[in-house]
Amino acid sequence: MVAHTIGVIALQAGAARRVIDTQPTRARDALGEIETASRETLSGLRRMLGALRRPGDDTDAEPAPLEPGPGLSNVDRLAESTAAAGVTIDVQWHGAQRRLPPDVDMSAFRIIQEAVTNVVRHANTKSCKVSIDCQDTEVSVEISDSGHRSAHSAAGGSGLGLLGMRERVDLLGGDFSAGPLPQGGFRVAARLPVPAGVR
Repeated sequence: MVAHTIGVIALQAGAARRVIDTQPTRARDALGEIETASRETLSGLRRMLGALRRPGDDTDAEPAPLEPGPGLSNVDRLAESTAAAGVTIDVQWHGAQRRLPPDVDMSAFRIIQEAVTNVVRHANTKSCKVSIDCQDTEVSVEISDSGHRSAHSAAGGSGLGLLGMRERVDLLGGDFSAGPLPQGGFRVAARLPVPAGVR
């Protein structure tokens, strides 16, 4: 999460620096996205620290309250911030948008977030497509683009982003795939089952 936010901040700061003299409105928008991303990440870190912190034996202090993490409801905001960085996201919803278990909801969003970040960094394209399919028993997400990557980035760069996505999916017992498309571009797809007890 922190690595993603720092990447977004770096992209937005670079965009603001390039246009601050000629397009001050765009620079102001980029600075606003930097502020939003920073605050959201700080909030997430505080939640994590609150979850990890335990009251000592000699104190009656309570752990810090937890707020809900980001989920699929944040996809539109992600699309806005990515558009400010120069890449338009076409978001397509299928099935009924509904409340999901927090771990499934957050993992689906984080997979989209990381895949879109990879598009911005590596795909050399101005657009990508995000498809979200919410069914009773599972949630599927697919992120695809028609960009052109270098051999290194097409293989996933350092591989940590794809590895993190795969780990999230494995923890939830789902299916994950990522790789180049035959016609060019790249596709990331994940299927996350919704446990029967919380459907």
